Order: sequence, then structure tokens, then C-alpha cells
Amino acid sequence: MKFKIGDWIQVKDHVNDPDFINCSIAGWQGRVIGYSEDEDPPTVCIKWSNKTISQIPNSIIRRSDEAGLNYKKMNLSINDISLILSIEDESSEGDEDEFDYGDNPEQNSRIINVIKGIGSEDVEQILFSWKRYFKVNLKFPFKAIVTEDHEDDEEISSGDMVKVTKIEIVDDLHGIIVSIIHENGKFAFPLCNLEVESQNDPNFLPVRDYAVWFANK
Repeated sequence: MKFKIGDWIQVKDHVNDPDFINCSIAGWQGRVIGYSEDEDPPTVCIKWSNKTISQIPNSIIRRSDEAGLNYKKMNLSINDISLILSIEDESSEGDEDEFDYGDNPEQNSRIINVIKGIGSEDVEQILFSWKRYFKVNLKFPFKAIVTEDHEDDEEISSGDMVKVTKIEIVDDLHGIIVSIIHENGKFAFPLCNLEVESQNDPNFLPVRDYAVWFANK
């Protein structure tokens, strides 16, 4: 069965937490917020229901925090879950999805697959996860358009064309910094302020997804 974002699921019997193998999660319920076919079988990212979260043992919450994991969400194989009807006592009001980046479910799923397993407040670790993702999914060099002026680079303006040559560093304030070639010279510039020139370029979606995450982090 192929699950889709928004489906309510229940964990099957005899399934344990993949991070803490001695902890049974059989019967836990939640909503699918991400789907990935990168593995066989495919995996889903699940946000646990309020009732399930209220029943998670304190020991698991503590161990999750120590390991830098988000106990409110989990990635599981589709073989470990079953589809159920919506949960009657689960109110949608005020139940904000911590990993909700807009109305595009495909984009939302792609972003979640990059940052899964990391708490939304741990921005530094999420940035390094993006950096690892880009090492595999970005092909350098590529042409890009400046979408927003950067206060540290007065010679570069919105709408300018640049060539992106490599990733430089991860900065706490400005995110991933890349090397660019501009008509006025070579600069270090925030990737979040760039958009790949052509939508047909395979770099377009990864860079766009990152910019959307950065704007909503």
C-alpha cells in the first residue's frame, strides 16, 4: 500500500522503536507528514497524535533529547504501519505541524526527508544536514539569480546573475554560504538568497526547497 501525506496510521504489533530497539511502539497512532521511496521498502515520516505523545514514557523522551531526536516524530517502513480512519479525539485546531512548509505536499515531503530526525529548534544540525544533502544532490557550477540583497555585499543586487562554484561554510546567522562569481568579482554569498536560473536544471528544486525551509525555520 502507498501512503500519502495526511493519512492517519497505526503501528502494527511487534514493532519496536528503530532508535531504541527494546521499546515497543505497537499501537502508536499518528499522521503521515512525509513519504520517501529512496529506500526499499519506502519509508514514511509520522507525527504522533496528541494522545500517543501523552503516553510516551518519560525515559524515552529523555533518551530522545539526549540523542538529539524529536520524540514527537518518527520514520518507519510502510511495512510497519496500517492505515486507519482519522482519530476522533484528535483536534486539528492548534495542532500545528512542526514541519509544515506550505501548501505544496511534494515540496514539504522533500524538505522533511532532508531534516528528518532533527528537532526543529536545532538549526545548526539541520544546516549541516542540508550541507550533506547538497554534496550529493548539487552539481557545480551552476547559474543562479540573486533573489534578495545581502547587507554585507553592496556590489550585488537583486536580479543579478551569478555563477555558483562551491559550498564555502555553514554560518549560524546566514545559513549555507556559497562561492559565487559576479561581474564585480568573487564573493561569499548566502544560498538562501539565490534561485537557480533554469527550472529545468536539476539543481533548481534542491535550492528552492532549501530557501523555503530557511524562510520558515
